[in-house]
Amino acid sequence: MNPAIKAKHDQCRQALMSALPPYDQLMATLKKNPAQWWGIFRRKCPGTVGRHTTLEQFASRVLTHGTPQELGTLLLAVGTCAEGDLLERYLGLVDRWIISDDDYLGTLEGLECLILQGKCYTDIGQARRAWLTFRRGIVFAQLLGLHRNHQMTPEGASIWWNLFGADRFTSLMMGMPYGISDAHCNLDISPDALYGFFVKIAILAGKVIDMTQSPREQSFSTALDLDQEIEDVANSMSADFWNTPAAPLDLSVGGATDWQELILSQICFHQLRVFLHMPFMLKSAENPRFEFSRKTCLDNSREMLRLYHMVRTYTDIKYECKAVDFIGFTACILLIIGLMGYGKLGASQLNDQQEADDWRMIDMSMEIFKQAATEKGGKVALQSYQVLRQMSKVRNQECQLPADPDLSAKFVIPCKFSIFFMYLDAS
Repeated sequence: MNPAIKAKHDQCRQALMSALPPYDQLMATLKKNPAQWWGIFRRKCPGTVGRHTTLEQFASRVLTHGTPQELGTLLLAVGTCAEGDLLERYLGLVDRWIISDDDYLGTLEGLECLILQGKCYTDIGQARRAWLTFRRGIVFAQLLGLHRNHQMTPEGASIWWNLFGADRFTSLMMGMPYGISDAHCNLDISPDALYGFFVKIAILAGKVIDMTQSPREQSFSTALDLDQEIEDVANSMSADFWNTPAAPLDLSVGGATDWQELILSQICFHQLRVFLHMPFMLKSAENPRFEFSRKTCLDNSREMLRLYHMVRTYTDIKYECKAVDFIGFTACILLIIGLMGYGKLGASQLNDQQEADDWRMIDMSMEIFKQAATEKGGKVALQSYQVLRQMSKVRNQECQLPADPDLSAKFVIPCKFSIFFMYLDAS
């Protein structure tokens, strides 16, 4: 090895190793890790980390003779398992020594480390940092040629599609353009049912972003055509795919993990339809032809909440990712706006049972947010709870909004959420 490169590796390893706790303490920390968390990551990145059965085995090898990129992955794993704010510190170190270094990031191991970095930001509810991380990953994946030759190796395929999907859905949530056009990519999809479904809706997410980011007024006929494409993907899946049980039938860690991943893929599907139809939902009071969009938005918001409740209330194996709270919050806001009559046609009234069911789902969501606010990284849930508690007070008002033009209600949505509602004016 070139002496200069070896000196760089040694310096990086020393900087990262010095941040780790003593060996016995480190191993004790790793044993506390949620087993499904490491299992999901191993499945996402079957290259470097996939060769190791347990996190402890991975740590033992990396501490002895692992690359700097692998050591960065280990730091993030330790930070995820540890109590307190150690993860924040480790995220900064990995960003400085691995993610910001072009030589390290320009490798499959470096991109695996970046995927975990982005996942950590997502888990603690830092959507903007996650988006920036995945965007940098997309750039370096292109430099490696993965956008065209990912199918040559399982490692390349897993890294490329994870980055592709993460970039598309974080861009959709942030209201931003995506990182690479479909026209520049090899879109050959894995035959695996669940993996293939996620890739297909990630591709469609790009088309939804194209519409929402266009400087021109969106065409309703184009939206309906795209909605049919989304429906076609849904119809290509079996009935068993959509009939998800309220709890995993296989109670092993692997079974629970597969159940969670299935629910999350369905949430992404409904989220896609919500974001596609949201702009037209808000025009439905002025034009009856947009009533389909209003109904689609509300129906898919209900499905998003139903699935959100399933994944959040299953207690045997806890779901740690805080980003799903963004999605639950989005669905609640849209249901409340519907209950307040926003965009409602005179002949399109919710029946009493549907209205009661919607408030029940919102109340249940608020209880989940309230509990999640007490957990590590619970800031997103706390802000969600505070906003929803304020907005839900409208049900106790004697007046109907916006039936009385002289009355209005103003709700302050935190900045990190406001980008989700760039089409909404809930004042």
